[in-house]
Amino acid sequence: MGRTRSMSNHGLYLLNIAYQEKPKNRKIFPDVKKHLYNLFHTEYDDKVDIAVKQFQKGSEKLFSLYGKNKDSKEIAQLINNAITQIVILILTNENEAAKYFKARYNYDYYLNIIRECIKKGDHNSAIIIWIAITHLAVDRLKFKTRKRDKRLFKQLLNTYGQVDKNCLKHINEVTFENKLQDEIPSLMMLLINLKKSQEYLKHLKNTHAGFLTERKINSILELLKKKCLEYKESGSNLRIYTESFKNNIYFKTHGYKGNYIDLKLIELSKNIKSA
Repeated sequence: MGRTRSMSNHGLYLLNIAYQEKPKNRKIFPDVKKHLYNLFHTEYDDKVDIAVKQFQKGSEKLFSLYGKNKDSKEIAQLINNAITQIVILILTNENEAAKYFKARYNYDYYLNIIRECIKKGDHNSAIIIWIAITHLAVDRLKFKTRKRDKRLFKQLLNTYGQVDKNCLKHINEVTFENKLQDEIPSLMMLLINLKKSQEYLKHLKNTHAGFLTERKINSILELLKKKCLEYKESGSNLRIYTESFKNNIYFKTHGYKGNYIDLKLIELSKNIKSA
């Protein structure tokens, strides 16, 4: 006895119409697209999408804050706080040290956010999260690097350059090469390169290297001015940037002493045992 068809008549119609070379009823395409979206899109995808939008709004708000007071130290503090918060979120679950597999799940979640941030052109968030996931407290867990993870890390290097060299490739693209005009550059790396270039210029005046350095400074300042104006009306909050790690429930529960948060993060990491 042959197997009876389990697909509904409407489902069969959608399937058949989707495979027609030139469907007569083109109004069906949105319906097909919707069904395919629902088939492959999950609640996890929604969670990533929401996080990406929040990070993007946070990036815009950072530029608006810098535009108002030009305080590099305040911005640096906010960014460092965000990096710390992301590391904590990777290493904890329900305000306790996460199990190894849960920490890996959290780690993968932020890898996916980086992927989407790059697609959306939010390079500010992508670099901040990249720095967070390579923090010693996370790195020491030695998560297995899968093929898609290797591709992502290669993409990050190819797109931005090395973090320890202040993402020079990214800076050159958004300043000298005037690329990514409609995207969000890394405020962190712009300010770091600006400060270093201003220090170099003090010792390079009246030289060819000094001329190039001055050109770089002017290009960074011009881009900062443009982006600060673009995002000056940003009204989003900056919770991940402004909420102190000392207010984190984990640290309130387990106590926090001293000024060296990195040591506390490594201590937290040591509570996570690999399987």
